[in-house]
Amino acid sequence: GEGGGFGGGNGDEHERRASRASSIASDDDGYFTPTEDSSFGVGGSASESEGPTASASAAKSEKKKKERQSVFHPKDLRMHATLMKAISSSQDRCLCLWSPKPESPMKSEALVSAMRRSASRGDGSWTHADTELYRRLVSWREEVACEGIGCAPARVCPLDLLVHVARRRPTTVPGLRRLCFHLPE
Repeated sequence: GEGGGFGGGNGDEHERRASRASSIASDDDGYFTPTEDSSFGVGGSASESEGPTASASAAKSEKKKKERQSVFHPKDLRMHATLMKAISSSQDRCLCLWSPKPESPMKSEALVSAMRRSASRGDGSWTHADTELYRRLVSWREEVACEGIGCAPARVCPLDLLVHVARRRPTTVPGLRRLCFHLPE
C-alpha cells in the first residue's frame, strides 16, 4: 500500500527524509540532532546504516560542526587581528570597570581634612593615638578583604568611615551606625 508494511517501502523512506530534514533544521538553530539512520541502526538494516553513505554523512556533519564552532581557543584566534583587537579592548574596559583604584590610606581626603582642622584650631582634636588607631583599622580592613572575603578593601568599608571611627571611637553598635552614612547594598 501507500507506505505501509515492513518492507521498507515509500513510507519508511519518507520518514527518513523527514528525519534528516528536521535534523538539518535543528543544525541551523545551533543544536545537533543525529539522523535516525545513523544512530544505532534505527530506520534500516545493519547493512544500510554501516555503508559508505553513513560514513560520508558523518564526515559531512562533522565538517558542519567545525564550521559552526562558537567556542574558540586562543590559538585559533591569533590569525584574526581585528577580532583580537576588539577582545583586547573589551578586556581592558572590563578591567577598568572592576578593578579598584589604588588607595593611599594616609592621603585620604577625610584624614587630611581632620588633621588640618585639628592643626588650624590647635585644639588637638586629632592626636597621634587617633592616627595609630586609623592605621590599625586600615590594616584590619585589608586583612578582612584579602583573607576573609576575597574582595577589594574599598568594598569592606570606605576610608572615610575609618577616619570617623578613629576620631569618635564608638563603643556600641548604634554609635557605629551613626557614623556610617552609606546604606548597605
